[in-house]
Amino acid sequence: MTIQITTEQFFKQYKPIQNHLVKDTSWDGCMFETDGAELQFVLQQDPNHIWTIIDGEDDLEIINGFFKINSIGYIITEVASPDDFVVVRDNEEEPSLEVMCEMIIDDAFDTCLNDSGYLKSILRDYFSDMDEEMIRKKYSDMLC
Repeated sequence: MTIQITTEQFFKQYKPIQNHLVKDTSWDGCMFETDGAELQFVLQQDPNHIWTIIDGEDDLEIINGFFKINSIGYIITEVASPDDFVVVRDNEEEPSLEVMCEMIIDDAFDTCLNDSGYLKSILRDYFSDMDEEMIRKKYSDMLC
């Protein structure tokens, strides 16, 4: 499955690290070059944290993983990439419904971590749609 996100979403979700070897690099100081000491640094990183900037179909794109073909540079992130193929592309198209749902879930999860009252209200809404039998079953399952 392919997930498409914007550059803004990419920076927020995966948290690229700054290039500590060269100041004022592209991509807000986060791009590592495809050769020399910068490439050696990239190759020493966990593969799940390496992203490749490529010359895509219409513009530059960022994809998860290490690739040499069409590579312009690399980005290392604090957060590992998912198993799904991710394309970071800025365009006027709206993200897919799947991406929208994932973003809503991520936002709700982040909010719940910081606000237990919000989590409780979500759970109350969830249970308000259930009948008594279903609630009793879930309660029973929880005790086992």
